[in-house]
Amino acid sequence: MSKNKKFIIPVIVIVGICAAILCIVLFPSKTTQTNPHSPEAAVSSSVAESSPPASATNAPVEYKENKIEYEYYDAVSNSNQVESVTVDENAGLKKGLELVAENLFGKPLEETPMDPNSIVMEGDSIKIDFKTTIADSALGASEEVAMLNAISNIYLNNIDGVNAIYFSIAGEDFITGHMVQRKDTPYQPQ
Repeated sequence: MSKNKKFIIPVIVIVGICAAILCIVLFPSKTTQTNPHSPEAAVSSSVAESSPPASATNAPVEYKENKIEYEYYDAVSNSNQVESVTVDENAGLKKGLELVAENLFGKPLEETPMDPNSIVMEGDSIKIDFKTTIADSALGASEEVAMLNAISNIYLNNIDGVNAIYFSIAGEDFITGHMVQRKDTPYQPQ
């Protein structure tokens, strides 16, 4: 074998490997298969079978002392602000989102990227599924964290028995240009 052929073969192999890696990175598979016998599948099916019925998106909930006290980041003053709002006994789950939307965007919830597909209470958890507009919004990383912190703190601190908040977008993981929050992992306020 000539010297040139010995050189060309490794180069072709390396180029082929690089092309394969590039294809995997640029064109990832859209589907994933789950082994039905995996521990994750067993956990998710047992949770689904034992979950109590969910309350509707705006079903009335009992806020502690008919009040919602919450902290939010105010960009104008560049500081955290604490606010307390009295609510009636018919206030629904959406009330917390409405308050955060008004403070962060100065608009009603329905006119903000925070407008959810659904918000449900299942046992000791609240699950908020946002529309895809939340991922396309002009929020920066710190604004996203401030928004999720304010939302989770409203529910964790003002409704007895709520111990976990879950976020998703269109039924999938909460993924934006700044953060990834798995839909099956409770959000931890920062």
